[in-house]
Amino acid sequence: MIRRRDRTISIFTLSALDLFAVAMGAFVLMALVLMPYYRKHFDAFERIDAVEAATRSLRAEAEQLRRASDAEARAAEEAL
Repeated sequence: MIRRRDRTISIFTLSALDLFAVAMGAFVLMALVLMPYYRKHFDAFERIDAVEAATRSLRAEAEQLRRASDAEARAAEEAL
C-alpha cells in the first residue's frame, strides 16, 4: 500500500509558549543593549543639577562683586 505524501504547509508551527519565549528574549536582549544609554540618561540629570547649583553660586558671587564694584566707584567719585 502506498501512502500519500503530506501536502500541508507547516510554516506557522510555533505555539503560544514559543512566541512568548521569543518575545521575552527579544525584550531582554534590547534591555541589555540599551542599558548603558539609560544609565547615562540618569547621570545626566545629576550633572544638570550640579551645573545649576554651580551657576546659582557663580551668579550670587558675580552680584556681590558688582555691588562691591559699584560701591568702590561711588567712593572714588566722592573722593574726587
